[in-house]
Amino acid sequence: MPLTASALESAMISELEAEGFVTDNQHAMIGPMVKALSKAVVNTITADAEVQVPSGSSAGKYKVK
Repeated sequence: MPLTASALESAMISELEAEGFVTDNQHAMIGPMVKALSKAVVNTITADAEVQVPSGSSAGKYKVK
């Protein structure tokens, strides 16, 4: 399963709600905060992501796109 900002955002909201946070009223600002955090996390991970292929004709280190 690929890591996406929207999937991470949904998981974070679900976990916060499970812990008792209110995320859906007019004064709740946690939604925009979680959206920004999930984008930042995914961008940071994917910007630095590499895969190591240890052997074979494709052996080497490659950047994940």
